[in-house]
Amino acid sequence: MCPKPPFKSEELLKKIQQNGSVTCVLYYLEYLTLKCNIQEKKLHTELACLFVHYISLIVGKAGPHPDLEKLKREDKTVKDLRQRLRLFLTKSVLYEPMEVERLVVPPGGEGTADRKMLAIKFPVRALLAKELAILKMRIGKVRECFEICVQEVEDVDFAQTLAKIGVEWLQRDHRMRGQDWHQNDRLIWYNLFKRLMEAGEAEQRAQAVQILTKNCEHIPYKSICQNFNDEDELDPEVNILFQKIFESMSSNLKQSQIMKSLSEVQKHNLDIESYEFSNQYIRIASENDEAGPGEHNQQATVTKRSTAHFSNMCSICGKPIENAPVVYNPEDNTIVHSYHLEHHA
Repeated sequence: MCPKPPFKSEELLKKIQQNGSVTCVLYYLEYLTLKCNIQEKKLHTELACLFVHYISLIVGKAGPHPDLEKLKREDKTVKDLRQRLRLFLTKSVLYEPMEVERLVVPPGGEGTADRKMLAIKFPVRALLAKELAILKMRIGKVRECFEICVQEVEDVDFAQTLAKIGVEWLQRDHRMRGQDWHQNDRLIWYNLFKRLMEAGEAEQRAQAVQILTKNCEHIPYKSICQNFNDEDELDPEVNILFQKIFESMSSNLKQSQIMKSLSEVQKHNLDIESYEFSNQYIRIASENDEAGPGEHNQQATVTKRSTAHFSNMCSICGKPIENAPVVYNPEDNTIVHSYHLEHHA
């Protein structure tokens, strides 16, 4: 964060854009958005688009059929720009991802599955595959995101990192709207698991089982078995997976039972509070009050509703009356525990 208020000037930005280099504009926008935390969608979107534009210029200068692998390995400027772009795309939540995506994926570049053809026709799209995966996750296209990670980039670690980032984004967005995010959280991890299982490679299926074992609490249990055939051998790792699933299901069942018991206890306590509240307004009659002829020597305890309000604390000991027998003194409108009078008698 900036130690002092940032110097933000539209005129300065225009002058830098007109007279300076693209690098100067990038650093100034990074200073405003990342270091000074200026919350303006326009600036954040402009920075992301400028990164893509600058990388496109470098790729264009490399010729009609650039060697993308060489650019990734040897061009320090491209490596630096991509690293800064990925950092910005994961840290900022204010840029418009669809606007940036349109720069990365030109018309006709979305459905190209062949990587060689993709590199020839749309080199920028092929070069920025990881960045595009981040944009897909930000938009909410989880399946497309993991297809790029698994089939194109072939980086499972990067896919897992993106899954964690996607969960954080979901938590933030759903909390702002007051919605439950857990269902979508499960869909993110399940989509990654499913893409790896669909790849068919033994190594990727093993990675899918490992990922699922670590995150099985985030997966809808009913959907897991659909990805295994009856003929599949249950190797030790799959056995561990199902053991964790059953343990997680047992834990969820116990938690559900505990919550049900707590709800019943809470209802019981509310019933007691309601009963006590309804009996706060009472009157205890004197010995001879409402007693018939020949009944004057009997101790009559008559309870009536009264609109008069008095404290529900004993005027002698100062303790709550609760459910103990009480005696009401109409002269000073107080109540006492009956056992105090019995001791004095």
